[in-house]
Amino acid sequence: MEQWTSDWQLLGQSPDPSGVNPDCVQQEMFQPDMIESPEKTPAAPEWPICMCQPWEHPLDEKPKPLAVDETICLVKEPESLYPDPAFSKGWLVYYPNARITYLTLWGAIREEGRIKHAYSDYLFAAESDEGLVVVGNTKEGWDEQQQASINHWIHDHAIHQKGPLTMVETSRHFKMRFLRAKPSSRASSGLRLEGLKALEEQLPLHGEKVTQLEDLKAFL
Repeated sequence: MEQWTSDWQLLGQSPDPSGVNPDCVQQEMFQPDMIESPEKTPAAPEWPICMCQPWEHPLDEKPKPLAVDETICLVKEPESLYPDPAFSKGWLVYYPNARITYLTLWGAIREEGRIKHAYSDYLFAAESDEGLVVVGNTKEGWDEQQQASINHWIHDHAIHQKGPLTMVETSRHFKMRFLRAKPSSRASSGLRLEGLKALEEQLPLHGEKVTQLEDLKAFL
């Protein structure tokens, strides 16, 4: 009791003369019906939920000469509203400042090994005054079955081979995402798109969907 009294004196308050801890009294007066039933589930949050600010969606904006913010957002899928954020399952990774471009499959790099018609990378090109020029490479965006199909198509539609490089007929076009553009002295285009990923295949490109090299240079 003396110890409890001295603790209250340290706080500049006086203990209750009844000798009963007022905190305990307050807990006893708390009504059980004020406690939320464990059967109740929290209201489902609105979807999508972004784990970083600000929430933006500039994917379809035309190229602008701005720096690309590499911050990523984790977005909850509607059928999995309360996943563990430590795991990727149930989450979509969203890149606030990713950009959309439309590129042409230009060629592939043959993979060393015994697997026939296997390629380590696909090369993609944009339009320029000199024709198509390679601006990036990736295999992101296709599962194994889709990659096998593309590999066979590349083999059947190859027009030139030089070492591991295979050039193909430029008749397949893809809507793609990229995160940033960086200068490259090794590429004839003078740049390389990083974070490139295929989103979907497109019909023959025309009009505004034809990505010009000059548009991509705005991101350097």
